[in-house]
Amino acid sequence: MGTVRLRTREAWRSLESLEQHSLTPPQRAQVDALRVRVREAAEALGATVQRALYDAWRGNHRGVAKCLEAGLTAEQLESLRREFLARRPQAMGTARIHFQTGGALERDGQLSQALDQYERGLKLAPLEVDMLQRYRRLRRVLGGRATAPTGHERARSP
Repeated sequence: MGTVRLRTREAWRSLESLEQHSLTPPQRAQVDALRVRVREAAEALGATVQRALYDAWRGNHRGVAKCLEAGLTAEQLESLRREFLARRPQAMGTARIHFQTGGALERDGQLSQALDQYERGLKLAPLEVDMLQRYRRLRRVLGGRATAPTGHERARSP
């Protein structure tokens, strides 16, 4: 979030410096339109709650996870989850299939395939904290190995 705020300030300063020059009416209109876009981006991406919802609508579970790391509370996440599912009620049904398939694959030791299924589910329902945690734990397990897992390798507890 800090990086977004920094880049927003930099963009805002750049737009202000453009106004020091003589601008034609079409150029001034472009600068004004860019100001609106920068302000909207700062509002959507510069605060954890708005950023989490922005990322959720785009299926960006990694962005949601970063919002949790940045201080998004469990209550805020649950509120966003309810709002998200109210607007996309079908998302959880399909995501649940991926989550269950991933769980079966993980139990069978097919960790890479399980991770793939979790990721597919999280793209549909990115505000599921239990699945975000399971996905992250499994990524750590797989990331700690020199080679890709094969066969029936079992996940170790973190």
